[in-house]
Amino acid sequence: MCNCSWRERDLTDWNITFESELDDLVGQMDLSAVKSTGLSGQMYWATVLDAADQGLRPCILWNDTCANAKPAQLYGSIVFPRLTGPKLLWIKHNKPNLFDRIFRAFLPKDYLRLRLTEEPVSEMSGGAGTGWLDTGPKDCHDKIFAVTGQDMSYMLHWVEGCEQSGAVPSSFMEQKIG
Repeated sequence: MCNCSWRERDLTDWNITFESELDDLVGQMDLSAVKSTGLSGQMYWATVLDAADQGLRPCILWNDTCANAKPAQLYGSIVFPRLTGPKLLWIKHNKPNLFDRIFRAFLPKDYLRLRLTEEPVSEMSGGAGTGWLDTGPKDCHDKIFAVTGQDMSYMLHWVEGCEQSGAVPSSFMEQKIG
């Protein structure tokens, strides 16, 4: 199978950079005074994790074209193939053994939020980049998500972008600050 159009990023690279940046912050400022922080990031990526929240494969980037084949046929409606949902369908149809091990599918910033807060959350503006968010009731679009064969209830929870989406556990801060 040709992979000339695949665009992927290894989660190990993110983890190393994430830890390095946090260590730099600890060295530059008093983090005990920080009251809140925000996350933003590129949409349309597919980060798939197992039940231990470990990456199962490199993250599929927004410009990867592996899912371009038939997203409209699979979804039953017009869906931009670069969204997270069609990428998950591509995994289901092309790597079924890997698909069976998926416990969560996230956007990259939501993966980092999970690492910080231990909370599986995405804000709705990012959720629009998955293809799963029904913007009317602001919840999972059950019909579309059902195509993947996954249960959305354990994957993540939706919040408005201005809502608090988690708290950094004191154990994490103690480890970083000392």
